[in-house]
Amino acid sequence: MWSREHPVLSIGKLMPGRADYYLGTVANGVEDYYTGAGEAPGSWLGASAPGLGLAGRVESEALRAVLGAA
Repeated sequence: MWSREHPVLSIGKLMPGRADYYLGTVANGVEDYYTGAGEAPGSWLGASAPGLGLAGRVESEALRAVLGAA
C-alpha cells in the first residue's frame, strides 16, 4: 500500500544577501544530518520565473543574481 519513498516539496523563505548561507548550508544538505541524505537540486517555480529567465535547475550564479549577491 505505502512505499517508503514519497516525493516531498520544501519551500523556504530566502532573503536578499543570503545567497552564501543558502548555497553553503541548505543546498549542501547540512540541515539533513539526521538522515545523512543531501538535498535534491532546486528548481525554479512560480509565474514570474520564466519572465526572469529562470527555468529548470537552480544554479548558484542565478541564485546569487536573484538575491542581489552577484
